[in-house]
Amino acid sequence: MAGSARSVERLAWDKFAEFAYPAWYGTFINEASGSVFFVDSVAGNIEKSGRTPANPCATIAQALASARAVTSRHAVILVAPWHTETIDADGDLDVDENDVSVIGLGGGDNRPLLTISTATDANITVSGSGCLFANMRISMAIDACATPIVMSGAGSTLKDIDYVEASACEAVDVISVGAVARVTLENIRIEGINTTDGDADSAIHLNGCDQLVIRNVVARGGDWADGVIQNETDEVLDLLIENCTLQTEATENKIMAFDSAATGFIRNVTARLAGADAVKEIGNAFSVGDCNMHDVYVAVQDTDVCYPADASSRIDSRLGIMVSKATADVLTGSAVNIFTIAGGRVLVKGIIGEITTQIGAVQCFAQFTYTPTAGEAQLLNAAAVTDFNADAVGTLFSPTGRVADEVAKMGQMFEGPLVLEAGVISITMANTTGSVKFDLWYVPLEAGASVVSA
Repeated sequence: MAGSARSVERLAWDKFAEFAYPAWYGTFINEASGSVFFVDSVAGNIEKSGRTPANPCATIAQALASARAVTSRHAVILVAPWHTETIDADGDLDVDENDVSVIGLGGGDNRPLLTISTATDANITVSGSGCLFANMRISMAIDACATPIVMSGAGSTLKDIDYVEASACEAVDVISVGAVARVTLENIRIEGINTTDGDADSAIHLNGCDQLVIRNVVARGGDWADGVIQNETDEVLDLLIENCTLQTEATENKIMAFDSAATGFIRNVTARLAGADAVKEIGNAFSVGDCNMHDVYVAVQDTDVCYPADASSRIDSRLGIMVSKATADVLTGSAVNIFTIAGGRVLVKGIIGEITTQIGAVQCFAQFTYTPTAGEAQLLNAAAVTDFNADAVGTLFSPTGRVADEVAKMGQMFEGPLVLEAGVISITMANTTGSVKFDLWYVPLEAGASVVSA
């Protein structure tokens, strides 16, 4: 009988071993020194100890209770790839013992599936210090769930997680990190749902969690009104956010919204805002307190343009944000506004005009003027020098940004970028036939500052 039992256990273990598992899981097995527990919703039941693959626990919660009863050392709980489990109440699944690792076996869609349903306070909580919860699929099956994933254990890690919201089932804050230190969120995919009903606040909510690491996170699809990553109430200190792709469908267009005293580093992040006019919101998309941003870019829906949003991009050679004035009849003999600056100071790097309808056969000069909301008008080029008499479609021209220089009949950036405050940029050309379109490149120097077509 003993030999037969061992054969059953061996077969069960082989069944587990057929499936891929993260290479790093072996480290935890070695450290556990035999404190390993198995979970399998197909073969398990409440009578089994979970100590062998042939006698698995039916739920992760049962395995946690078994581990608590038999060991005070680092325990590892291995969850079968085919395992399914429903979390339908607050406290249903709480990794509350220190130094416990709960690891799903398998890869891709062939991993354990945990479904959150029934109650809006249902959640998966990692409250023990130094714990690991990894390699799981999590499905949201109830609308307006408050916080389906709670990380409240110091030094804990959430890793290799796929979270997906079912139709019309969105969480308020998908992942909530409490006021503890050294939490890591890594290799996480959050697929939100855009219900437009106002339930969703954030994909990741932070509250006083110092030395936090958020790495390789993709969050998209949700209408997270308060920010894809939000920090409120108590500032986060010394955080690191890197290698992330973040997208919002909310009209508020907030990617990161942090307490003004937050500190840390944000690097190599690409974000996408909602709406074709979202370029106007870039100045508001990242409100990150005293954090340093490097290599952070913002793509705008339905465009092929990616704009720099970070402080380092404001002082390098990139052209910055391009805004266009559609082709128009500006040949009226009087000033015609082409761009409006609002919300604060901007660094204008250049303006280029392109003739789209041939200019009439008359003497025709071009005068660019900047008029601040408060202050006197300033010329951006020398008047009555460059003549556009009968110039053809496709002709490019641009001011140099120096009042003494004539307009150049070529496309070029300013010789020195101009810092301009709220106001308008206009052009005056002869009263004749023709039309022109314009492009302007700028970088916002203050949150909320932008340039739009007049």
